[in-house]
Amino acid sequence: MIVGTDYPFAEANGPHPYLIGEGEARAGLDSIRAARMMAEVTLGPRTVVWGHSQGGHAALWTGIVGPRYAPEVEIAGVAAIAPAADPADILRRNPPADKMLGPYLAAAYSRFYPDVVFEQAVRPEALAAASAMARLCGLVPPEDAHRFADLAQTFEGTTLALGTDPALAARLAENAAAGPIAAPVLVAQGLADVVVPAAATDAFVDARCAAGQRLEYWTFAGLDHAGIVSPGSALDARLASWTAARFAGEPQPAGCVHEAF
Repeated sequence: MIVGTDYPFAEANGPHPYLIGEGEARAGLDSIRAARMMAEVTLGPRTVVWGHSQGGHAALWTGIVGPRYAPEVEIAGVAAIAPAADPADILRRNPPADKMLGPYLAAAYSRFYPDVVFEQAVRPEALAAASAMARLCGLVPPEDAHRFADLAQTFEGTTLALGTDPALAARLAENAAAGPIAAPVLVAQGLADVVVPAAATDAFVDARCAAGQRLEYWTFAGLDHAGIVSPGSALDARLASWTAARFAGEPQPAGCVHEAF
């Protein structure tokens, strides 16, 4: 069975904890708790956490937070696919991502962190457009996506004032998924990804391995940000097999293992 969260405040059209690790993790863990309270649902004792992009950030943070926040949830594995694992590093490497995702990040951080103010977290040149963009969805419905794209064209450069707002910079650094994870960890990355650059995921994996985190790192030639999670991709069957092994309690290889496909 698949259990998913819609994150806090989503049902009220408010800012969910976008790239806020603790909030994402608690939301995911609470969804598992809620599912286990449903009489018509039977869940096994083990949970394997999957996530893609922002969801990859959430998956990693669920592995970090789970033993403290929800010790009754047995996390048997964490799979993070093209994860926004270190948001600040990704935004630094990918200015177009800053421009498009910055409005949502500034809205969420200013909602949940008292030291982050939207008007200070956004560059003055981008403020009017970013305020409107944060109230839209850049993907669906089509009219929102078109309006979002039009607004993004009204200013040059990035959205976020990372160089001038120390509170925002500190909160972004705080939300890197840099904590230890006891469960087996898989990180998967498409080498053609222009949203989460492979170099950012490489750097994250290198840092976690240097810190002693056990993990498997799979890279896929030719797959971009969406393609890696498309049905029938080179990841698809391998991820299903990895997940089945976690549910079966099979051990993960020791250390850090990098496989290229």
